Amino acid sequence: MYHLTIKTTICIWVSIIENNIRLKLAYHFNSILTKGKKDNTYKFALAKFLVDYSYELDESICKYKKRNNNVETIEFSIPAKAFLKYYWNQICKYKIKQNYNLDKLPLIVQIIHNIFGEDYIPDEFESMDKKKIAEAEREITRKCFSEVIPRFQNISHGIRVVSQKVFYEYDNKYLYVKPEAIDFFRNNYSLLSKSIILEWAIFLERINIGLPRLISKIEGHKAQRSSLEKAKRILGNYFHKCFYCNVPLPSEKRMIHASHGLQTLSSIILS
Repeated sequence: MYHLTIKTTICIWVSIIENNIRLKLAYHFNSILTKGKKDNTYKFALAKFLVDYSYELDESICKYKKRNNNVETIEFSIPAKAFLKYYWNQICKYKIKQNYNLDKLPLIVQIIHNIFGEDYIPDEFESMDKKKIAEAEREITRKCFSEVIPRFQNISHGIRVVSQKVFYEYDNKYLYVKPEAIDFFRNNYSLLSKSIILEWAIFLERINIGLPRLISKIEGHKAQRSSLEKAKRILGNYFHKCFYCNVPLPSEKRMIHASHGLQTLSSIILS
C-alpha cells in the first residue's frame, strides 16, 4: 500500500510538471505570434515549419526522443526547402508584399526575384526548373536564418526583451528542437497551424490593403471556380440578350458577356 501511494504521488507530480511545461510552451508560442517584434513574415514561416515538421515525424521516434530526452537535430537546409514552398505562391503568383519597407525587401524575396525573375508566374512551384529550385534553397540556407532563428524565441517582458530558448537550441548550421517542444507541436497541430496562418494574414493585411482571400493565398490553396451551368439554364429561359449592352445572344451557343469596361479583353467568355 505504501509503495502504491508513492507511485501514485510520483505520477501526480509528473502530470503536474508536464502540464506546466505545456502551459509554458503555449504561453511563449502565443507571445511569439502576437507580441514579438516583426519587421517581416519570417517568424510566421519558422513557426509554421516547426509545427509542420514535428507533425510529420514518425510517432515512435517522437516517443523515443521524449523518453530519452533527445533533441531533434535539423539542418538549416530543411527549413530552407519549406520556406521556399511557403513563399512561392505569395511572391511569384500573388505578388504579396512581405514587409513595410519596399526599398529593402526581405532576403527571401530578393533571392526568389534574382533566380526566378520578378514577372508574374502562373505555373505551380513543382513545375519549376529543379536546378533553380536547388539554387534558391542553397541561398535561403546561407542567408535567411542568421536573424530569425536567434530572435524567434525573444519574448517581450514589459520594456525588456528576454531570450527564452524553450523550443530549441541552435548553432550556425543546425536547430536542436527539444522533445517537449516536438510533443507540444504534434499534439496541438491543428490549433497552432490555424493560429499561425491567422496571425500571418493579419500582419500581411496591414501591408496589402484590400487584397482578398489572404488566408487561402498563404495556405497555397488553388481558387476553385464553381460552374455557372446551373444558373445559365435557369436564366436562359428568361433572358436572351446581354443585360449590359442588350446585344442578342446566339441561340445555338449562348455566350456570357463578362467585362465591357476592359478594352484589352474580348469581353466575352465562351460558356
